[in-house]
Amino acid sequence: MAAPDAATPSRRLHDKQKKINFFSNPAHHGDLAALAAYEQHFAKAGDARWRGESTPHYFWHRGSRPSSPPVRLLEPADFVAGVLGNELERVLLLLRDPVSRAVSAYHHNNARGRRLAGQGIFDCPLAMGLVDLGLYSVHWRHWASALGEERLTVYLFEDLAAQPREFLTTVMGDLGLHVAPEVLDSARPERTIHGRKAPHVTPKLPVADLDRLLELSEPDIAWVERHTGRSLPAWRDRDALVAALADPS
Repeated sequence: MAAPDAATPSRRLHDKQKKINFFSNPAHHGDLAALAAYEQHFAKAGDARWRGESTPHYFWHRGSRPSSPPVRLLEPADFVAGVLGNELERVLLLLRDPVSRAVSAYHHNNARGRRLAGQGIFDCPLAMGLVDLGLYSVHWRHWASALGEERLTVYLFEDLAAQPREFLTTVMGDLGLHVAPEVLDSARPERTIHGRKAPHVTPKLPVADLDRLLELSEPDIAWVERHTGRSLPAWRDRDALVAALADPS
C-alpha cells in the first residue's frame, strides 16, 4: 500500500519494513496505542512523498468458501478504508501464479514448523490461507468495493523475477517517481525471491494435489488474464508445474 503525504513536495518512496500486519489483526481496531505503534514505522520518513508497507495477507477477504476461515469482525480492506480513508492513494498488488504461490506458502510454513508431519497442503489449517489466498478475483472484488477499483493496480510476480530493473522502473513510474541509478543497480534477478529454497527439506507434492490446485485456480487465472490483458499460459502449464513442484511417484 502507498499513502501520500500531501503536505510535502518530495517524490521519494519510503518503505522501512515488510509484513507489519497491522490491518490483519481485528484486535487493533479502535486501539489507539496499536495505531500509534503502527504510525511509528513511518516516523523517520521525513519529507518523503509516499509512505508504504508490504503485508501479503492484507489482500484476503474471508468468506463462506470451504477453503476459507470464518469472516473476521473487520476484514483488512474495510479496516484500511476506515483508518486511512482518502490518505490511501494506491494499493499495489503483486500476483504470482496461484499454484506456485500455494506450494511456496506450504513449504514456508513447513520450514517454520507450522505443519504437522504427514499434513498435505489441503490438510493444513485454513488460517494459513494456502489455497484461499490465491483466489485473487474474490479478494480484488472486496478491496475494490471497500476502496474503489481505481486505487488498485495489479502487477505480476513473473515480471519482477525476470526483469527486476524494468519492473521497478514501471512501478516507480506509475507512482510518478524517478528511480535513482543506484537503486536500479541493486535490482538484479539473483536478488529476487524467485526460486529461493526454504531452509529445510521441502518434499514435493503429490501430482493429485497439483491437479486439484490447478482446477481450483483456473477461474482466478482467467480473471487475472482478463484484468491485465495478458495471456498467462505458464500459470496453467501442468507439465511444467508437475515437473517443478510435484512428486511423480
